[in-house]
Amino acid sequence: MDEYEKIEEELQKHYDVYLEKFRNLAYLEQQLEDHHRMEQERFEEAENTLRLMQNKLKEEEKRLLKSGSKAELGQSCLFCTSIFSLDTFAFTFSNISFIL
Repeated sequence: MDEYEKIEEELQKHYDVYLEKFRNLAYLEQQLEDHHRMEQERFEEAENTLRLMQNKLKEEEKRLLKSGSKAELGQSCLFCTSIFSLDTFAFTFSNISFIL
């Protein structure tokens, strides 16, 4: 009977270790999921900010074209629109480079 109780104690210890590791793994998976979700939200926010910036630059360019001010247009808007084109604009966010 001693041998059976000894094996039963050892089994209980192994189960306790397993249970602790399982809980730790579940916790870390949840943390990773939360981190990915927050990172995605930040990326989408940055993307929206870039779109807004591009739209503002396009509106500014249209306004300058309507006003006929070629000097201002040549110095500011044409340069900015080519830089902020969403098709080719690359930016760094949280040490990760993205190309839209």
